[in-house]
Amino acid sequence: MSGSKSDLKDVSSSGYDNLLKKENSNGGFPTVIKMNQSKNSLRRSSSITKKPVKQTRFRRIGAVIRIKNQKIREFLAEILGSFIFISFGLASIAQFKFFKRDDSSYQSTFLSVNLAFGFGIMAAILVVGKVSGAHLNPAVSFAMLLIGRMSFTRFLAYVAGQFIGSFLASILVFMTYFDSLRNYKGGMFSMDMAGIFATYPHPHLSTLGGLLDQIIGTVFLILVVLALTDKKNAGVGFGMVALSVGFTISAIGLAFGHNSGFAINPARDLGPRFFTFIAGWGTQVFTTGNYFFWIPIVGPMVI
Repeated sequence: MSGSKSDLKDVSSSGYDNLLKKENSNGGFPTVIKMNQSKNSLRRSSSITKKPVKQTRFRRIGAVIRIKNQKIREFLAEILGSFIFISFGLASIAQFKFFKRDDSSYQSTFLSVNLAFGFGIMAAILVVGKVSGAHLNPAVSFAMLLIGRMSFTRFLAYVAGQFIGSFLASILVFMTYFDSLRNYKGGMFSMDMAGIFATYPHPHLSTLGGLLDQIIGTVFLILVVLALTDKKNAGVGFGMVALSVGFTISAIGLAFGHNSGFAINPARDLGPRFFTFIAGWGTQVFTTGNYFFWIPIVGPMVI
């Protein structure tokens, strides 16, 4: 072989230079760079494309039974929300009445009832608020209807759900405290025990006074709800809305609960009242208090 090492070096370097020029003249990149880029692109594509998660049996069942119709979802949400809200409230009244008449050293107070209703609606809003808005009260739904936030058919569905949820809550509380009701000295089907489920007036309360009592309490509730849900008002988070409504309910009970128990909700009163009617208390739940039953229905709707 002939030629020096420098000549070979010059040939190899010149050959590499020619390769670079060829690649660049074709508008491309050196071969080595292209190979590295292809490897990097493969890594990126593999990281983006994930292996599909195997669908479990429970996922498949959930996909089948999942309700996709929004109107049905809202209707069921109002049932569930009202059930949660009224269950807490009625159970607190039962506990208040039974502890008050027991010889136990612990005495429940009316404050516990106010707090239970407040925390009960707070829990209900957190559970169903993202689905239906958690009206849980025909008076609230009626206010939304009047200001154009919901249609009439949707209003009827909401009200029906609220009454059903309240009725089911009465059944739950009745079953939970059945033994205490049965052993009550004054009789299971006395009007005192009926007061666990529906509201009744003090003997001194007039019809006009009871109506005014319901109107005032409901107006305060609606004002707070509209303020919290007004987008032009100060922005309030979802959790803070639930907390604020809960404290408002408790405050109304603390301030306006003496006359007739601050129903301020037709579904909260009529649903449980109808349950007591068919459960054994009879027509006295409608005739007591000079037919007081219509006041917690009509009063909250006068807004």
